Amino acid sequence: MRQESPAEGRVSEPRYAAFMHPWLLLPWLILPAPMAQDAQAAPAEPAAIQAPTLDPAEAPSSAEAIERLRLFIQDNPDAEYISAARFRLAAALVTEADAGGDPGGYGAAVEQLDLLIGEVEQGRAGSFEQIAEAWYLLGWCLRDLGPTRAAQAWQRVVELSPGSQLAASALLHLGGQAMDQADWEQAAAHFEAVSATQADPATWAQATTMAGWVHYKADEWDQAAEAFAAVLGQDAPGTLQDEALEYLVLVLVERCEEQGLDVVRQLDPTLARVPAALQARFVERTAEVLESMARFDQAEALRNPSDKPKRKRAKRKD
Repeated sequence: MRQESPAEGRVSEPRYAAFMHPWLLLPWLILPAPMAQDAQAAPAEPAAIQAPTLDPAEAPSSAEAIERLRLFIQDNPDAEYISAARFRLAAALVTEADAGGDPGGYGAAVEQLDLLIGEVEQGRAGSFEQIAEAWYLLGWCLRDLGPTRAAQAWQRVVELSPGSQLAASALLHLGGQAMDQADWEQAAAHFEAVSATQADPATWAQATTMAGWVHYKADEWDQAAEAFAAVLGQDAPGTLQDEALEYLVLVLVERCEEQGLDVVRQLDPTLARVPAALQARFVERTAEVLESMARFDQAEALRNPSDKPKRKRAKRKD
């Protein structure tokens, strides 16, 4: 591993957490029509259970949804849709915990999800089909409470829903965990696996940026440059494009420093990877990094490549 250069301190690590959100949707907090009908048919129907609505303006708050779902589970333990109710209760608890209203909600959600997964494995989950989503949510809850179990949960997501957007999100988490352990090879493998999924453009750009970053940390210059250049070539979110350009500059400068190469002479091969619209900015940013390293002559040569030293003409002898 190389020594940290003065230039590296000028760029923050990619903000991979920006896209890591729990797989929660508002309808998860609302009982589907079949579940509502089941509740209405049950002898001990809780008054809080009402017919569902898909109108966000009429949707219950998280606290209200949690209370309704707890009552439904308590009063209808053998209902056909009890597993779906547990899943929605867990989602509501996580939403509340993420909002800061109830930090203990993650533990309560884990309890419900463990019961749900047990029901699935024992064949008692009825028509419940959101199994991969349940494993993903379990990983989200355990990311701090139990990282090892969280990793196992996200691996199950990849196995149960290969190639999906959900699997792409799980792979991002797994890559992030590997980064925390400085396991650059494993991290790169997880991030690069996202390209084999049906990830949306933003998730793909995030994973590719992170793959470039871990290759950069491992001094794998070619792979790092390829990843960052790929992000620059796509319509990536502005922040990620900025990150990719910054790190592609560092790949050029630090590679030259490690291998004893001249940055000015090595500029063209790297610049060829950069979209035309970003090339001037890339050159300027490279010059700024060189200036931060007190390499003023090289910085000036980048900004003014046509200014060559004039040769002194020999005096003509008469």
